[in-house]
Amino acid sequence: MDPKYKPLQQRADKLRYRMQDIVDKSDNPTGRQLVQAARDVMEDIECNKSPRSVESRIEQLKHHLGSLKNQPAGAISLQDARSMEDDYEDLRRALRSLPNY
Repeated sequence: MDPKYKPLQQRADKLRYRMQDIVDKSDNPTGRQLVQAARDVMEDIECNKSPRSVESRIEQLKHHLGSLKNQPAGAISLQDARSMEDDYEDLRRALRSLPNY
């Protein structure tokens, strides 16, 4: 792994585990999709995909989290959805600091 990606990979991994912990108690299919999307972001970073590709994946995940705000309680609470959305936005901004962005 490119050393420039290592801190981002560690952040993405923590976010994936946090998402998994939040959704763990739910059998909701949306919850499983969120965990898979978080895993995909982490794997894209591990594979040194271009920052713009990873950014696109993060945008998709954030959009999915944002759409949960308009739904009744389900896979994830509104507070958790907002928190995860903010954290993924921070990760997206960090991607922009990579020299190959």
